[in-house]
Amino acid sequence: MSVPDRRKHRRRRERSSIQILEEAFHLLRSVDVKYYWTYFAGTVPFVVALLYFVADMSRSSLAQRDAALASLLMVGLYFWMRTCQAGFCAGLWRTVNPHQPPGFRGIEKFRYTAAMWCIHSFQIPLLIVGLFFAIPLGWIIAMLQNVTVLGYTQDFGGRPLRGLLQASLRHSHYQWAQNHGILLVFCLVAFFTWINLVATCLMVPSFAKSFFGVESVFTLSPMAAVMNTTFMLGTVLLTYLVVSPMMKAAYVLRCFYAESSHTGEDLMSRLAACRAKRDRDRPRKEALRSRAAIIVILVSIGQVWTGGLSAESVVDPSKKSIGAYVSAEAFEDELLETMEKKKYQWQLSRRDTDAGKSAEESWLSRRVREIAETTREIVRKVGIWIEDMMDRFSRRETPSPDSESGSLWEGIKKLSSSVSIALVGVVIGLLVWLGIAVYRKHKGKEEIEVVDGGITGTIDLQSEDIVASQLPEGEWMRLAREQISKGDGRLAIRALFLASLANLGEEGILRIARFKSNRDYRRELELKVRKLAALRSAFDVNTTLFEEAWYGWHPVSEEIVDSFLENHRVIARESGTSGSPISALTGGVS
Repeated sequence: MSVPDRRKHRRRRERSSIQILEEAFHLLRSVDVKYYWTYFAGTVPFVVALLYFVADMSRSSLAQRDAALASLLMVGLYFWMRTCQAGFCAGLWRTVNPHQPPGFRGIEKFRYTAAMWCIHSFQIPLLIVGLFFAIPLGWIIAMLQNVTVLGYTQDFGGRPLRGLLQASLRHSHYQWAQNHGILLVFCLVAFFTWINLVATCLMVPSFAKSFFGVESVFTLSPMAAVMNTTFMLGTVLLTYLVVSPMMKAAYVLRCFYAESSHTGEDLMSRLAACRAKRDRDRPRKEALRSRAAIIVILVSIGQVWTGGLSAESVVDPSKKSIGAYVSAEAFEDELLETMEKKKYQWQLSRRDTDAGKSAEESWLSRRVREIAETTREIVRKVGIWIEDMMDRFSRRETPSPDSESGSLWEGIKKLSSSVSIALVGVVIGLLVWLGIAVYRKHKGKEEIEVVDGGITGTIDLQSEDIVASQLPEGEWMRLAREQISKGDGRLAIRALFLASLANLGEEGILRIARFKSNRDYRRELELKVRKLAALRSAFDVNTTLFEEAWYGWHPVSEEIVDSFLENHRVIARESGTSGSPISALTGGVS
């Protein structure tokens, strides 16, 4: 593969910054609430204390005396915030990767906490250097965020400080364009969030003054209130509280994908999510099946009953008396007469009741007439409602000044009408929101399962994209025979290994999938055929021979091919295959 093709392939595999942010938002929605308590238990005290510290140190006459103690408390709260944020990131990591081992305990946790504190103590100098030179700022921010993410999620052995620093620096260079795109988006989000908070702080006092007559500094002098340093710092800290969890989630995903590029943990996480979804959907599918069975039974009983009724009603007049005889026409007349009553009108079809009226009308004229009548009725009701409201306002009487009870009663009536209108609006809004939520929930429930199937054309044994389920066992053995006749033992070994996988897949012992590795197949055999030690031993030996020949480029001799075929015979015999095409290769090998 050439260098430009390799770059294009890498770009297709890499996730964009928008995709990382979307996954981070979904991760924040799915994480346990207790991790939010951990995050805000450390961040809120620091934010409140910092606001008080800045306001007190800038205005208090005793600032010089209290500066040392207050600064020491702020340092303690800062490290406490970083510790809680590291716990929050560890919870996000466990949500993404359920196979993550439990966290550190005792002295190990203290060592990793001290390592984080040591690195975070240089945060302000590093940010100043990054702002001064501008270019390394993105990598510095990524490194500091990675320290918080990796503090309680990775085991660096006996050197936590060195390992944590090296891993944070290494992950800060992982997909650097994605990192800078995330930081750019967060700058825009933080700016507009801050604008919304400032606007909210200005609008709420204005509404309070309009409705309750409450004066404040924001209504007396809005510009002076906004330009106050304490107000500016408070809004910035609130913006940090809103944006910071999203930023932590984004860098948790970045570090997770960086680690998964070497360990493959993202594939295991997806498999765990698929299994959990399948377990959740299984009771719902069983309930749907039971309901469908009940409906089918009820419909069958109804058809039998109606069929019996029609058979009993249509009888020979000579075998029944005239009083007991009920014809089909009389039964239909009585049924229509009963259904025309008011309490059964909802069961009648509009098509049947309007058939006589609209028999001479065309379909288009009938639809236009119905739309016009519906619109006219809506306009009429709206007009009546507006006239009623205007009459109520016009008939209002001014209460007398000496009538306290009358004014109180009028105030209660006004309040009740306002509350009623507000309640109606709230109920309508809730109904609209519920409809939208239900629609969004059930919109994309239909999923399409993609299964690796066969491909057309010639199989290229050199390709890394082929799967054992693409051909049956006999076809793989035929390809192996061709490669043996050509003298290419390496491709023959690969075709034989794919034949073994196809054999186990056809017997239902293994589930062949493109994303599975040889180690996954070994684990699956240990779980499914634990008692068949000979089969597992033969498969392990063949897997080792294949990996040495295919990945290690070890020379393949006739003895290795014979050994591989003998193990394949054991696999075919133990898996229950009869009539295996191995005998067709015996002559070619010898």
